[in-house]
Amino acid sequence: GNIALMLAKENPEISGIVLMATPFQMKHEKLGLFFAKLAVLVGRKYNRKFYPPTFGLSTTITRVISYQEYSIKSALETYGLILESRKELEKITQPCLVLQSTHDHMIRKSSAENIFDKISSKIKRKKYIEKAYHTFISDIKNEHVFEDILDFLDEN
Repeated sequence: GNIALMLAKENPEISGIVLMATPFQMKHEKLGLFFAKLAVLVGRKYNRKFYPPTFGLSTTITRVISYQEYSIKSALETYGLILESRKELEKITQPCLVLQSTHDHMIRKSSAENIFDKISSKIKRKKYIEKAYHTFISDIKNEHVFEDILDFLDEN
């Protein structure tokens, strides 16, 4: 999603964008950044993923298909990408569909609002996915999400 934002700003010929769970800000961003930088300083290269207690069993599809460890260096690079994608969102004029879960454990709930409010698209729609986490297309029976995306693309 953040890469799509950056591409849309630089390439007005892109006919539209669909953003799913795109971070404008991460939850506990400053604290996470502090610990990631500290981990790099002490030579730690990987971090184990944390799942909140409400996330479900270890056998839920989202946990089964997702990676269990991540590179701290890659996480810091991704954070840099998020910071860069926040800039000059008003340059985005393409039709835009913004989708975000109501229970995203990774990004702030205000991310969808911030992106939606800052882009200059005349055609834009925002939708919240109920009872799902960050990876909502695998968390829930998701046919309606794909239908919403297809409808938006067909209309625009």
